[in-house]
Amino acid sequence: MIGDIIKRLELINSKKKEGSGRKFRNLLAALKSHIALLDNRLKRDECADNPCMNGATCIDLYNKFMCLCPLHFEGETCENRIDECSLYQGTPAGCQNNASCILKSGGFHCVCQQGFHGNLCQLRATACEFSLDLCGPAGHCIPTQPDPESNEVGIE
Repeated sequence: MIGDIIKRLELINSKKKEGSGRKFRNLLAALKSHIALLDNRLKRDECADNPCMNGATCIDLYNKFMCLCPLHFEGETCENRIDECSLYQGTPAGCQNNASCILKSGGFHCVCQQGFHGNLCQLRATACEFSLDLCGPAGHCIPTQPDPESNEVGIE
């Protein structure tokens, strides 16, 4: 746009030297029109209508805007909720050991299968971890390998 204006000014200067008054006035009017359009676009606040959604921050640019999305949202106007359950499924960042993933407003939550615990269900549970007095005050709880035929954890 600025390059076009410079070319037109050069053309105006060359025509001015030739003495072509009517063409000069027409070129000058077109130039004024382009400058007015440019001025309007520069003054317009593209964020005035609050186009960004879900608490995003709007950045006013030349003749357009850009949204800076908060966590868990994406898209041109931050209109799409990121599905972390799908995004992280099968990766170390997602639910582990066949846990169920539930999408929450602030992320996701894992519902662990029996025998597992932790934020991502990444830890194998033992009866010793959940019951300190299982073996009495003088006993020592020793976890064993669980029976593959059951979901129960082993203890001695």
